[in-house]
Amino acid sequence: MTAFLSALAVALVLPAAPEDDPLAGSTVAPDLAARISRYAPVEVVLDTRALPPGDALLVKTLVAACDTADEIFWRQNTHDGIDWRNRVLATSRPERRDLLLYLRLNAGRFDVLDPHGAAFLGVGARPPGGGFYPADLAKEEIEAYLAKRPPEVRAAIEGPNSVVRRASEELVAVPYHEAYPVLVERLARLLEAAAASSGHAGFRKYLRRRAGDLRTDEYFESDKLWVELEDPPYDLVIGPYETYRDGLLGVKAAFEAVLMRVDLEESRRLRVYESHVAAIEASLPIPPELKPKRSGSRTPIEIVDTLYRGGDAVPGYQFVAFNLPNDPRVHREVGSKKVLHKNFLATRVDVTIRPVAERLLEPEVAALVSREAYFDDVLFHEISHGLGTRTVVGSDRSVNAALGEHYSAIEEAKADACGVLCAEYFWEKGVRDPSGRDAFYASFVGGALRSIRFHDEAHAIAARMHLNRLVREGAIAFDADAKRFRVDLARMAPVLKEHAKDLLVIEATGDAKRAKEFAEGLGAMTPELEAAIDAVSDVPIDFRPKYVIR
Repeated sequence: MTAFLSALAVALVLPAAPEDDPLAGSTVAPDLAARISRYAPVEVVLDTRALPPGDALLVKTLVAACDTADEIFWRQNTHDGIDWRNRVLATSRPERRDLLLYLRLNAGRFDVLDPHGAAFLGVGARPPGGGFYPADLAKEEIEAYLAKRPPEVRAAIEGPNSVVRRASEELVAVPYHEAYPVLVERLARLLEAAAASSGHAGFRKYLRRRAGDLRTDEYFESDKLWVELEDPPYDLVIGPYETYRDGLLGVKAAFEAVLMRVDLEESRRLRVYESHVAAIEASLPIPPELKPKRSGSRTPIEIVDTLYRGGDAVPGYQFVAFNLPNDPRVHREVGSKKVLHKNFLATRVDVTIRPVAERLLEPEVAALVSREAYFDDVLFHEISHGLGTRTVVGSDRSVNAALGEHYSAIEEAKADACGVLCAEYFWEKGVRDPSGRDAFYASFVGGALRSIRFHDEAHAIAARMHLNRLVREGAIAFDADAKRFRVDLARMAPVLKEHAKDLLVIEATGDAKRAKEFAEGLGAMTPELEAAIDAVSDVPIDFRPKYVIR
């Protein structure tokens, strides 16, 4: 166990307090300041004074919308987060400021860096299902319940846009707009107000449709409009998307919000990649019958700067890209959009990846790690999220429902490994200069070593899958004395190509047993990876944005 994890296991009872102190008798981790220091603070300044009046009003309204989505997410992430936040706000303890900050970084009192979700305030651990399910509901109970019900009950319980509640002896799915009616209506009205301020006709239409969809939890139409947006100066994703926070069934989508300024010139420059996606999909190394059949072929790529984030986009590590939406119906009909956050991507390389690589890789390999190479790694990863199937071949069941709690890790691993297929394709076709191959693979390893420190988070499990397989196949090796990895850059491609094939087949066939073997076996923490984590324990695990709105 690392020194950091050892510290996480210790709790300190707050000193004697007046009886009316809302935190009296509660426990708090004694190393709170040290935990906060694991995230390097980085200012993200949004100066609305420099914007035209219409843009300034638009941006301020969308920031308020992000904050509202954040309030919904707190209720989804845990059952008691709001109560503990209110208790901390009401205390006069000297720890108040640090507690509020760390509550914000975790959207509740459970530490996302702890492999068991242990509390840093109070006692206990986060229920696997968070606030999406009754706190006492176990996976075995819900599976036994569904086994005795008709298929439509399973479809409702496994639906992404609802919480599960007990009703006497029954389990019922409550749509988000019914579970959080006041907040959802406030969010919808903010989007409608923002639409009135937007000078971009397509963005206006999207915001208004999104507002309407929030009131029904049917996001198909607004998702399509978002994919089809043409050159908006600002962009926004808001609503339920990713299922990482659902550790029970792996199906419930959490509210997130990301406000972005679009770099139109850079986005247009990358359109060359869009025309190749169909060819890449056709060349995937799996049997033809396992390849998806879709009519939607749009794969727009957008380069942005993050302006503000809320909800599921706040806790833990800061993502630097995404491929959305996740709805397989949208993928089939219009495709999906890849968004890369250039300001956050550059910060990740500078704050975490390069320092980790310099510590854990041989000097000549570490020197190859760069912003440019890592940008390609992330770009191809996001393109790869759109490859393969979203529904199990021969059925209408979603892949994430079939794979359950292991889906997120398998999907992230698939995108990483298929990103290698994309890179090799673009080098072969002359779209990218093949002289950057070594830098790409060095940055791939550096990024994976950075990710494993998030323990049981999906990207961390995916990174361990890659690293462990590369070790098993002789592409990398850990030098215990030097506490560094030796890397055979030429050996990486064939290993990761075979890895991609296995992951694509797991998803296409909905093979839950093999997904479990990959996530829990190949994705296990080994002594070598533990030693690597210890060797970089003083390097920030990530950065935390400090949003400054003027």
